Amino acid sequence: MKENKIIESIINIIPEDYSKNIKSIDVKVSSEGTRMLIFNLSRDQRLKFRKLIPLLEDGKNTSFYIKLDSRFHHIGGFTHVFDKVNEYNYNISPYSPLKTLKQSALYRTIRNSSPKGTTRNAIIINTHCGLIPVHLSKLYNRMYCVDVERNYTDEARLNLKINRINNCLFFSSNTNKWLKEFEGHKYTLPGRKHKIGLFVCDATLLSKESCDLLFNIEPETVILFSEDKEAINNIGTLIETKDNYEKTFESLTEGFYIRKIKRKEGIGS
Repeated sequence: MKENKIIESIINIIPEDYSKNIKSIDVKVSSEGTRMLIFNLSRDQRLKFRKLIPLLEDGKNTSFYIKLDSRFHHIGGFTHVFDKVNEYNYNISPYSPLKTLKQSALYRTIRNSSPKGTTRNAIIINTHCGLIPVHLSKLYNRMYCVDVERNYTDEARLNLKINRINNCLFFSSNTNKWLKEFEGHKYTLPGRKHKIGLFVCDATLLSKESCDLLFNIEPETVILFSEDKEAINNIGTLIETKDNYEKTFESLTEGFYIRKIKRKEGIGS
C-alpha cells in the first residue's frame, strides 16, 4: 500500500532515539498528496518530537500530531489538511475516517438510498466528521447530527461550514440518551409528533433499547451501515420484527454493509 511506503520512508529519516518510542505511525493523505503524520507514542515526548518537524516538513508532509493515551496533540505544521471526497470539500483531522475508495462509495450509496420523501427531516448518528450529512444536505430541510464525542462534533461542524451548509443541528451524546431526549421533545416542540423522514446510523451504536426508542419516533426510512456484518444483522432483525417495517435494500459496498428498512405504506402517523 502507498501508506506503507510513506511510513517506511519516514522511519528511515527518523533518528533511532526517536523511533524506539514510536509504537506506530498513521498517515492521512489528501487527493493532492499532502499528508498528516500521527505518531503513536509509548510515552509523552511532545517537546522532543517537535524538534523532528524541520526534518520531516516538506511540500508533502504538512501536519504533525502525537497520539498518546487515545488523545491527539498537535506538534507542528497545519492543524488540518484540505481535501475533497466525491464533489465535497472537507478538512482532514486526526479524528477523520481514513480516506479510502470504500469510504467514498459508502457516502454515495447512503445518498442514493436516501429518499426525499414527504418528511424532510433526518437524524444521523455517527456523521463521519460531517461527511455523511454533507452528502445528504440537499435532500433534507433539517438534519439532527449526533456524534458520541465532542471532537467529532467539532470536526463535523467545520466540514459543513466550509461547504456552506447550514441546515444541521449538532449534538455530542450517547445514542440511547439522545434518542430518549429527542423522543421526550427536548429538541422539538412539546406535544407535536416527531416527523423524521430518514434515520441513518452506524449499527454498532444501536441496541435493543435504541430500537425501542426508534419505534416511538417512527422514521419513514432507516439506513444502517457498518463494517461489522453481525451488527447489521442483529439490529436490522430487531427493527424488521416490527410489523410496520420491512427490509427493502441490502448491499456490501467496498467493505461496508448497508441495509435499508422502510416503514410500510399507510402505517404510522
